[in-house]
Amino acid sequence: MDTLNMTISVTRDLDKRVQLVLNDMGGIDIKDAVIVFLEQLAHREPICVRLITKKKSTVRPPFELGCLEGQIWLADDFDAPLADFEEYM
Repeated sequence: MDTLNMTISVTRDLDKRVQLVLNDMGGIDIKDAVIVFLEQLAHREPICVRLITKKKSTVRPPFELGCLEGQIWLADDFDAPLADFEEYM
C-alpha cells in the first residue's frame, strides 16, 4: 500500500479545543481522527459524529477559611430578646 505523508497546520487554539473534544471521546489521537474521517470520505460513507460531552460539575469548590472576613457582621443586640416575643417568655 502506497502511503502519502500529509502536513496539516492548525492554530494552537484550534488544536487545544480539538484535543479537549477528542479526550472526552475516549482519548483518540488527532491523526487517527483525521484518518477515520478520510476513510469515510473515500468510501462515500456518511460522516456522522455524535459528541457526548460530560456535564459540568455543579459542585462548588470548598471555600477557604476566612474568605468572607469583614463582609459579615452581627448587630450588638443580636442575642437580646425580641419585643414581639415578650409575652411568651
